[in-house]
Amino acid sequence: MSFEQELITENPFAILVRRMNRIESQNEQILNFLQNRNATTSTDEVLTIQQAAKFLDLTTQTIYSLVSARKIPFSKPTGSRLYFSRLELIEWLKMNRTSTVQEQAFMYDQTKSLRRSNKGRKAA
Repeated sequence: MSFEQELITENPFAILVRRMNRIESQNEQILNFLQNRNATTSTDEVLTIQQAAKFLDLTTQTIYSLVSARKIPFSKPTGSRLYFSRLELIEWLKMNRTSTVQEQAFMYDQTKSLRRSNKGRKAA
């Protein structure tokens, strides 16, 4: 039955209610999907050195070098095997972020205005 035929034979409010219910059901499905996806990505996962290398797109030799220099977070619970936390690796990646030119300009302006205000206090 086409939409035009529905309007002729059925109460238009009943049609709207049915369509609204379908939209609400679809929205609930989308929300459930997004919540499940967020729950699985926020849980921590323990990685081997090979998995960590793949996750970071580095060679295992580079990972060993970073571990040796203590530049990357790792665990060594048995004294021989290396393990990595996915969440800790993500945080480590974020800590090594380089600021943008706009951020650097903003910080320069803030420092410059702070110096001016401190200069005025010393003179007074």
